[in-house]
Amino acid sequence: MNFTHANSPGERLADQLDTYRFMMDYSLEESRSYGIRIFESSDYRKTLKDVLTFVESEVRGINDELQ
Repeated sequence: MNFTHANSPGERLADQLDTYRFMMDYSLEESRSYGIRIFESSDYRKTLKDVLTFVESEVRGINDELQ
């Protein structure tokens, strides 16, 4: 098995995949409950564009409210 961390035993991390999945699902659920935007991130360039577009839109909305 090929692991990315030379100084960390991959088996230890692999053994905790269920815990990582639980924490990820919990974090997503909590984020949604507070109205926090969630971005799919398997494509870095697309995600970066989506995040920047979202932030720009939010800033424009705030500026419009202040004027």
